[in-house]
Amino acid sequence: MIERTCQKCKDKFFTYPSRVKQGRAVYCSKSCHKTHGLTNTRFYKVFKDIKYRCNNPKNKEFYRYGGRGIRCLWVSFENFRDDMFPSYKEGLTIERINNDGHYCRENCKWIPRKNQMRNMSTNRLITFNGQTYCLAEWAERVGVNQYCLRKRLVRG
Repeated sequence: MIERTCQKCKDKFFTYPSRVKQGRAVYCSKSCHKTHGLTNTRFYKVFKDIKYRCNNPKNKEFYRYGGRGIRCLWVSFENFRDDMFPSYKEGLTIERINNDGHYCRENCKWIPRKNQMRNMSTNRLITFNGQTYCLAEWAERVGVNQYCLRKRLVRG
């Protein structure tokens, strides 16, 4: 067990290290635990997914996040909410500005899923006439289906 300080009343309490690692050991008791009312929302799921891929080696994406040393610097959902909810809009996804940086207010922003999919490290980048875009963006720019463009590139 380790000693912690309650975020609400500032009393000392003891908890298990695993609860600290999960970001769950922030309040001393049920009476200090505040309900945020966002548990069943997509916004809350984004936070839980960040924590899971950064902290749980059983997560299939752990090697791309926690396995590379990327951490979630928000110790509680309330901290995440206070930093990121004002700029959140339904349908947006969270993106790290510096792909090698941690999840924190200074390194995260909300962007449309389409933009985030184009920023993935697994994308195939194509340079033509000095301009570099992912295959999906080239397909959109030239007005061709991306699967058709992919087949044409494979054929040469």
